[in-house]
Amino acid sequence: MRAHKILALLLMIIGTSAFSQLPQGISHQSVVRDNQNNLIVNHPVGVRVSILHGSFEGEVVYVETHNLVSNQNGLITMIIGEGNPVTGIFPDIDWSGGLYFLHLEVDPTGGDDYSISGTTQFLSVPYAMHAGSAETVTGLEQMIYNVLIEAGLVSLVADIDGNLYDYVTVGDQHWMVGNLRTTRYNDGSPIVTGLNDSGWTSTTAGAYTIFPYLGGPFCDGVLGIDSDDDMVAAYGKLYNWYAVNDPRGLCPEGWRVPSDEDWTNLTNFLIAGYGYITALNVGNRLKSCRQVNSPALGDCNVEEHPRWNEHNVHYGTDDFGFYALPGGMRSNNGVFLSIGLLGYWWTSTEFSDVSARAREMSRAGGRVIRDPLPKSMGLSVRCVRDAE
Repeated sequence: MRAHKILALLLMIIGTSAFSQLPQGISHQSVVRDNQNNLIVNHPVGVRVSILHGSFEGEVVYVETHNLVSNQNGLITMIIGEGNPVTGIFPDIDWSGGLYFLHLEVDPTGGDDYSISGTTQFLSVPYAMHAGSAETVTGLEQMIYNVLIEAGLVSLVADIDGNLYDYVTVGDQHWMVGNLRTTRYNDGSPIVTGLNDSGWTSTTAGAYTIFPYLGGPFCDGVLGIDSDDDMVAAYGKLYNWYAVNDPRGLCPEGWRVPSDEDWTNLTNFLIAGYGYITALNVGNRLKSCRQVNSPALGDCNVEEHPRWNEHNVHYGTDDFGFYALPGGMRSNNGVFLSIGLLGYWWTSTEFSDVSARAREMSRAGGRVIRDPLPKSMGLSVRCVRDAE
């Protein structure tokens, strides 16, 4: 009888900020163990994914296979829907048609002799995909959805616009996966947007912007992204610090923009708790493994955005599902810079009258850098809350 030894850590939607288009894949991470409960680390792993309809032993509507390599924590990463198809068509799955279940089978030797298996019910994914029939999740749907979140029945978080985010637990913190995409504060007030360079430079009101998908003279281009909506789905929006500091609240109810201390607690926890993580490489452990010519195997070697530009030493391994990506920034003189090269995230901590603390990760370095940056810069925002 097959041993059920797969622990599913993360089901994350890769989709648009408003559900006018359905996600084309589901990012999934699992820790794999052998039949003696030992982690399978740094080793080729063969995986067969089946999606079942109706029950744990229901109709098989889709099957695909993956050839992956586990990391030093026994973690494998894949995008369901982008494997080698065997049966069915992933985009044709009718997620509104009842319950669905994920059945994973693993060959710990890297082949197709699948000796380990496990099945779990989809909870959050079909809801979000079914929401694709509407522009966003609003009103009563959002209220019901937030009740489900609080009850622990789904793992996604909804902002005031109805954008959905997964989250991961690291130490005693919950961190949202993906950068913030809201256009409104928590009281429903709109955040200023559409500012030209001079307006962006001079404003002291909260504002957001979108990195232009056509790039610019200081950008490497955005291969695979064809619209502003694609850019927002990939990297989120960029906010000045005045929006971060607005008392109306930028993060969903119960969440906050992380302070300088929150970010320090995150990196210190990883450095203290994992012997292979140091201040010199903690950023690499948080960065997405999506990187041009990445030495990390599986679904990590990509050319199209969202991804990091190539570097053969400092590549992301995303050991904890944090999925940090280089969304670039809008400088304090209005210029858009560094897409694919650098990721910047605001903290809520003021440094001076004109600057605030931020965090930076680079495609060419492994650190999480602590910067004071001008408040008028446009940076990404992650949200955090304390884990109970």
